[in-house]
Amino acid sequence: MAKRKRNPKNTAWYRSWDNAWYLTEPGKKVARLKDLDGKPIKGESSKLDADKAVARILISGRPADQDEPWTVARACMLYLAELPRKLQRGSIQERHMDQTVGYVKNFMAFCGANQCDNITFADIDAWKAANPSWEKPRHPL
Repeated sequence: MAKRKRNPKNTAWYRSWDNAWYLTEPGKKVARLKDLDGKPIKGESSKLDADKAVARILISGRPADQDEPWTVARACMLYLAELPRKLQRGSIQERHMDQTVGYVKNFMAFCGANQCDNITFADIDAWKAANPSWEKPRHPL
């Protein structure tokens, strides 16, 4: 069996099954390449655009997937978007999803503008204290 050819460091590579370009960053972190508008670079013929995206990343010195800060609201919205898929797969029940949506939206309203890196246990305790009815759940999740 022939060895798989490795790409040279800091070069874009194409994944055919999702028709998109990627960059493997130091530490083996894989990041999808995006154009100047923030849209993923798609199509096998877009090698030049992918190379330009790699050049922008190398010049800026920032990881490819950190174009904007990770706020609590952004993380929560991604989680909420995943819940219907979990329900459809059967990995959660509808009641659990409804309760979780309520908690997550409440948390977003409480500290959604904060960056994820800055959230502390004190923030979580303050959020829980702002909702005293949660002390003893009426029914288990």
